[in-house]
This record gives sequence, structure tokens and C-alpha cells, in this order.
Amino acid sequence: MASCGQEADTQEAPRKAEAPVADIAAEQLDEVTVVFDNEYLRILRFDLEPNAALPPHTGRHRVIYSLTDYELDWMEGGEALGRRTWNEGDVHVHDAAIHEARNTGDTTASFVVFERLDSPLPSAPMYEDGSE
Repeated sequence: MASCGQEADTQEAPRKAEAPVADIAAEQLDEVTVVFDNEYLRILRFDLEPNAALPPHTGRHRVIYSLTDYELDWMEGGEALGRRTWNEGDVHVHDAAIHEARNTGDTTASFVVFERLDSPLPSAPMYEDGSE
């Protein structure tokens, strides 16, 4: 609002950073299917069509298995880390981080994510030979 003798400020207010999604599985996105979920492990399947994107979300320590060849523009902690390419059968590990991705390729990016959850693993019974 302008006061007497002053011009109104026409600059746009700075945009707030979009809050990350805490649990991508709870968002019920078409691109995400919960394959398995218990107190120890969650397995998610992602199918991103070309140019589809995942919103910023919190990812735990995870192992990813690529079901197809694909390219993603990858951002982590709000920083663009560039284009990443994975091939069918690739396995890669990611640390816990807030991240987002966009499929920049011509094919559907399909991959399975194995996330270790926070509950401590139960102890394993000992076998007769003493191994666990």
C-alpha cells in the first residue's frame, strides 16, 4: 500500500521454498506404488513417465534397483546435481536427504526403492552351527 507521496512497491514478494513431502508413499501419487511396508523396511516402485517429476521429499537411506534405462534431473537439498543416467539392472545407494527428480528421457523411468526404516531389527536366532 502506498502512503502519501510514495509509490506502491511493485516488486513481487519472494517465493517461499516448497516444503518437502515427509513421506512420498503417503502422497498417493500415481507414480509411486507401495510394494511392501512394515516397521523395518519399505519397498516402493516408481514409474515416472517422460517429463514427469517427483516433488521434493524426504528419502531415508536407500538402495535403488533400476528396472529400465532412464535419465533423471536430480536435485538434493535444493541444489541441482545434474542429469543422472541409470541402466536396467543397476543398483545404487543414496544417503538420507531431501531430494526431487524429473524424468528427462524418452522412456518411463521404472525403479524399486528399498528404504530401511527406524525400528531396530530383531535379533536373529542362532543356528546349530553357531551362525546367525
